Amino acid sequence: MLTSRTTLPMLIGAICTNAALGDMVGIVNITSSNGFSQTASLDGIPLGDGSMYWTHQLNSDDFTVSTTMVGNPEAASIGTVLQVVNGSTAMLQFNIAFSMTLEALPVGISEWVASQSVTLGGIDSTLSSIIDLPLWSVTLGDVETAVLFETPFSLNAGSEGSIAVAQNGSGSVFLTGGDSLGVHYHFELDAGATVAFSGGFATIPVPASIALLGCWFIPVGRRRR
Repeated sequence: MLTSRTTLPMLIGAICTNAALGDMVGIVNITSSNGFSQTASLDGIPLGDGSMYWTHQLNSDDFTVSTTMVGNPEAASIGTVLQVVNGSTAMLQFNIAFSMTLEALPVGISEWVASQSVTLGGIDSTLSSIIDLPLWSVTLGDVETAVLFETPFSLNAGSEGSIAVAQNGSGSVFLTGGDSLGVHYHFELDAGATVAFSGGFATIPVPASIALLGCWFIPVGRRRR
């Protein structure tokens, strides 16, 4: 059973910046309750606006994980898309984290905004949180900054085989400069089910935060409950 968060010191130890190429390395860590564990180093692709692009595909015997991240190390912002398919015959718990370093951040209080949509597929399938852990969270350094879908959380697709929900959040954070940003997912997923997460997090001035939430939210064309 997965009962603790992936620690950022474990992930950040492998992060570095290639000054010659301008590529930033991100770290993705995937563990599951069937004993699988993987930590992968991902080379970032510069997008020309200060942002970096990372992607990762994992195909194991029991499940698949596909993720895409776009982050700005200079602005403490990140957008993520994550899809997990449980192809096994048993419910599995997943602990998935992605982290990147932050650069040239000012010291002081900044506002933050976050948005996340969750789409669950599979007849009568269930997605739920793990005890004492939210479904989704963001850390700056070692500080948990944003939390969405707090525990206890449960979602069932019913006989229709599909359901989607979304949450937004906002607050303030004290930036210390040069910290790391981590995105964390903790959940249980039924056998044969598929879950997709989409959204992001940013520290930005108000009122621009309101507009950014609208840009992040991706309509999934599913029935909401």
